[in-house]
Amino acid sequence: MTLDVEWFGQAEFNSQELREWSYNGTVVGKTRSAGDLSFVTVYGGGHMVWITGGMRGLTLSDNSVP
Repeated sequence: MTLDVEWFGQAEFNSQELREWSYNGTVVGKTRSAGDLSFVTVYGGGHMVWITGGMRGLTLSDNSVP
């Protein structure tokens, strides 16, 4: 879905591979970003990960995902 979003950075975003991201040395999800758009998955997370995801959710809300 995010690969289909039409915007000025679409080509750059689509050329990026999904990268694993870690918290405290543990891989907790994957991310892809370009410009102002970031796509993040959190393993075991749901739509309430901001509240129920513990430090993984806090990391997302702090905008510190690589």
